[in-house]
Amino acid sequence: MSYFINILKKGIVFLGYNTIKRRFIGTGFLIDVEGITYLVTAKHVIKNSVENLCVFFNLIGGGIGEHNLNDMKKKLNIDWILHKNNDIDIALIPYLIEDFDDSAKIDKSYFKETKDLTELTDIFYLSYQPGLSKETKILPIVRKGTICFINKEEGIIYIDGFSFPGNSGSPVFTDPPPFRVRGKQLVPGREHLLLSFIGVLGAYIPYRDVAISTQTGRPRITFEENTGIAKVWSYDYIKEIINLPIFTKQHEKIKTIILKKE
Repeated sequence: MSYFINILKKGIVFLGYNTIKRRFIGTGFLIDVEGITYLVTAKHVIKNSVENLCVFFNLIGGGIGEHNLNDMKKKLNIDWILHKNNDIDIALIPYLIEDFDDSAKIDKSYFKETKDLTELTDIFYLSYQPGLSKETKILPIVRKGTICFINKEEGIIYIDGFSFPGNSGSPVFTDPPPFRVRGKQLVPGREHLLLSFIGVLGAYIPYRDVAISTQTGRPRITFEENTGIAKVWSYDYIKEIINLPIFTKQHEKIKTIILKKE
């Protein structure tokens, strides 16, 4: 399993700013759509971003590379593609770069729809974690969890796994068992076939408690805690975004740009 984790780490990028000092605010990852690379993250990571929002990634030759997303948008005349439902916390944009090791792009062979998932399935996600970053390399952490509830009507997966600011936008995968049962024997789990991409990490589910004044009977203070449960926006929504006319139009434009370069 460690081999696949190391491969997947290559496709993780951090989103943030590089003004006076680098500051990361979220996680992103790359997928392959008909041979074209797309950057995927949570919509709320880029929603309130300023013009200098950057993508940070590991250079093939070592060190951290960066791309200003606003510059890329202007140069290629492209933009983020969002779901038509404003509540869906996913954003995609074409990402054409040459100095990135893109061997870890997630392609359709990994995609798994919500209807094929069950509760108690082990999962893991790769994320930026504040306090553990370095100035010289992008180092995502790997967190584990379990699917605790699936809302198949809404395409939302809830996981029993801690999520914190910076983790948003992380890719979530099923965590295949090291062994599986064949008859009465335990055999290797063929993890390369069982590992699947299931969605994008959104945010944790908070628990709120309100302190009421004994004198006025009105709320005075609201306490909020992390329940340890997080929301995952399923791959189903990425599939729906890819099928939008606005996505198709921009996708064809990118194909033309690539052909001209060739």
